[in-house]
Amino acid sequence: MLTACSDNDKVAKSGGVSPERLQIVSSIKPIQAIVLAIAGEQADVAQLIPDYASPHDYSFKPSDIRKVENADIVFRIDEHMETQLNGVFDNLKSDKTTIISLAHTDGLRLLEKNQNHQKSKHHDHNQEHSHENEKGHSHADHSDHNKVDFHIWTSPKNTVLMAKQVASSLSKLDAKNAEQYQQNLEEFFDRVKAMSIKISNTIGPYKHKPYIVFHNSWQYFATEFGLQNPIVIDLHEGVSSGAKTISDVHQRIDKEKIHCVFYDSGISLARLKIIAEKAKIVEIDVLAKDISLGQSTYINWLEQFANQIESCLSN
Repeated sequence: MLTACSDNDKVAKSGGVSPERLQIVSSIKPIQAIVLAIAGEQADVAQLIPDYASPHDYSFKPSDIRKVENADIVFRIDEHMETQLNGVFDNLKSDKTTIISLAHTDGLRLLEKNQNHQKSKHHDHNQEHSHENEKGHSHADHSDHNKVDFHIWTSPKNTVLMAKQVASSLSKLDAKNAEQYQQNLEEFFDRVKAMSIKISNTIGPYKHKPYIVFHNSWQYFATEFGLQNPIVIDLHEGVSSGAKTISDVHQRIDKEKIHCVFYDSGISLARLKIIAEKAKIVEIDVLAKDISLGQSTYINWLEQFANQIESCLSN
């Protein structure tokens, strides 16, 4: 249904920049993927936080700060996601940089951390303060931000809304290329829709199968495609691999007849094999670390992500 684009997708280089072209900075790779799909070859796009780093506590280098200072626009998830960026924005020497927090996009479906799929809310920032302050910075009043799961890009429906926000923002700053941005947006919509249909057909037969996640970082995806609520065992929150933990997990795997365990790269595989020895263990690439950058990055990641899930649930 959908052919993968060539690896020869042209990507804005991190080297020299053109003063005539829009200078765009994206915080993390999933956002970079969306921005590249819309900006195409009309702008210079740079990713700020490296693939290997955590968006929560990355320490910015002087070269990173220069990227932000030279940017016309910066896209991030939210001030409560890439928290280290807040200080960088507050210390900008110029007010020329527009800051867009994509979690504030109208119509997004926001989920709480580790909640059941049925509980969700639609983001309405008409009830918030404006997310553009005097320097173009994004500082919405998220009184419940500690409850929000900001892995919003794992929902294709959320992603197309964010892509629309990206296209609108770029068109305002670069009117001469607005038509191309809109065309890229429409093509992106079509490709995401086609891939979503393909994914629904691929993983649909397994949506009622139980599974374990050791970090619930893709509940948006699970919710959108109707997967079973996972059993969450969060090793990032102090759960040890002691004898009692191992015994409890083994008992639950047997009781629930679980054959599938998903984990993020931050957890030791050797440790997981001891804890979940009776199940198939599959790594999930939520941050698209293994996908090369180009205009097709998001589509390629979405397909790979679904394949990782299907390979485990079909076990």
